[in-house]
Amino acid sequence: MAIKLDFTSESVVIVCDKCPSYRAVRVGRVPAWAAAADHERAAHDGEKQATLAYGMARMRELQDNLKKEAAKLSPYVST
Repeated sequence: MAIKLDFTSESVVIVCDKCPSYRAVRVGRVPAWAAAADHERAAHDGEKQATLAYGMARMRELQDNLKKEAAKLSPYVST
């Protein structure tokens, strides 16, 4: 199975190649993969593509947030 995300400048369209009638729209990578993972759990028992991609997207977002917070603290850290 392949769940595909189509990124536009404003949103993300989620499409499932096994379910021609399934379409979802989200704003942002993490919410889009979350919707894809929800569809995968509901309609394709045992599939893990979207669930794994959601986990990786969430981890990437958390790492980016940590880097931003660390950068805010850098003026207070002496080397």
